[in-house]
Amino acid sequence: MIHIQIAYNSSYPVPPYDKESLIEIYHHVLKMDGGQTAQYIPQLANADPNQFAIALCDLEGNVYSVGDSDRGFSIQSACKPILYGLALKHHGADHVHSKVGNEPSGKPFDDLSIDQYGKAYNPMVNAGAIITASMLPGAIARDQYDVFEDTVRRMALKDSKQVRMDSSVYDSEMNTNARNSEITEDLVNRNLVVGDPIGSLAAYTMACSCSVNTLDAAVIAATLANRGTNPTTKEACMTEIIADQIVTVMMSCGMYNGAGKWIVDVGVPAKSGVSGGIMGVVPGVCGFAVFSPRLDEHGNSVRGVHVAQALSESLGLHVLKQGLKAVPTEKVGEKTRKPRRGSSGGEDKSPSAHKARKPGNNSVSPFTNEQVWENRGAVVLPALPIVHAV
Repeated sequence: MIHIQIAYNSSYPVPPYDKESLIEIYHHVLKMDGGQTAQYIPQLANADPNQFAIALCDLEGNVYSVGDSDRGFSIQSACKPILYGLALKHHGADHVHSKVGNEPSGKPFDDLSIDQYGKAYNPMVNAGAIITASMLPGAIARDQYDVFEDTVRRMALKDSKQVRMDSSVYDSEMNTNARNSEITEDLVNRNLVVGDPIGSLAAYTMACSCSVNTLDAAVIAATLANRGTNPTTKEACMTEIIADQIVTVMMSCGMYNGAGKWIVDVGVPAKSGVSGGIMGVVPGVCGFAVFSPRLDEHGNSVRGVHVAQALSESLGLHVLKQGLKAVPTEKVGEKTRKPRRGSSGGEDKSPSAHKARKPGNNSVSPFTNEQVWENRGAVVLPALPIVHAV
């Protein structure tokens, strides 16, 4: 049974369609049990594969969630956008981009991924993130990690008690870190790592081991969607220019060698982690997060990918389809066509037709294909409070 509980910061009620949509998505995706936990890191391999949570934060600071939203998990590769932003802050774009590019690699996340110019392809693969971690200020790895954790705390849910380094995950990763050690050695030989290479790898691994929950991840994503300002605290955590740069690279590189399909199917800048988390950023609208430990062949959460696609369709979040709205169709024989002008769902010629439309008016299930797209004005997500499913 789903129990809706308003937790905080609710400026007005959740529209019924949005409640029903979230619950429908949750229950539909809950049935999916494909994939497996990350087997190469013992602490992650032993994670409960049935954990599942969805959370969304709008830019008014309203948050809602369903499932195990307060269950902590290590951020893993979702740390990479933040590491990239900190590198830009402390070293500037020219220096960072002399070592790390902005192009998708088309390769797995743990590939060496060096481009024709001798740079890491992008900051969202391991090679690029080890370089950006090496750029954090601090005399030792722990000092560098503290800079990272402080930024995560500022970007996350206000007064979050979850943000901290999970030492058990860190130890597990360091004991099985042979591939990243090889990558680091190669980066050192190419003069791409700044400072102590052993410390840089340790700082990167600590960042991957930082624990958050789904609510935190959704607010972090919303902070990026809000151009660097945390919508729950109103604190500016980074400059707008840096936030925009992070989100742009997330769009093309955030989902590894599955990034192209992600852009087509979901159309939202995002970053995944092998613990099963996915953060999605809808610029100017909201941030969302999904946690489910079972992974696909690309290292992305199986349930997370399905949730993101369903959210994109049901709430109209695809950034390349802004201004388009799903409307019901009428079937004629074996064919499907748009409703006639003047009928329900047809063209609205009223003065308000050019105003922003709320996606909550869409009555089409996100799990059917019976929908067509037509221009209906910009999509605006309504304010949403926290919703817990118990």
